Amino acid sequence: RLCTTLFCVSSALKKLSQVAELPDSRKVYRGLGKMQLPAQFWVPHGSPAWRGGVERAFMSTTADKGVALVYANGRGTVVEISVGRIQIGGDVSFLSMYPGEKEIT
Repeated sequence: RLCTTLFCVSSALKKLSQVAELPDSRKVYRGLGKMQLPAQFWVPHGSPAWRGGVERAFMSTTADKGVALVYANGRGTVVEISVGRIQIGGDVSFLSMYPGEKEIT
């Protein structure tokens, strides 16, 4: 079942995050090919004011900004995300077909 699969993947990522090393810069990157963020992304909302959005699924990021720039392909967007021990996901490079991308999910 889908709910069991999602639980297992989420549980595995939580365990991987406990042993994941934070990037020295404490930043990860996500390249969005051929995608421009909408104007409301940049408008402050709420109190205290915040800007941005929410990803409603697992989000693939990389510690290597160069990899994100390749995915943005010169026409997209690169999102820089500051991370700490709570926000960091698990390093899944060892599961990837492209381990050099240093993927953190």
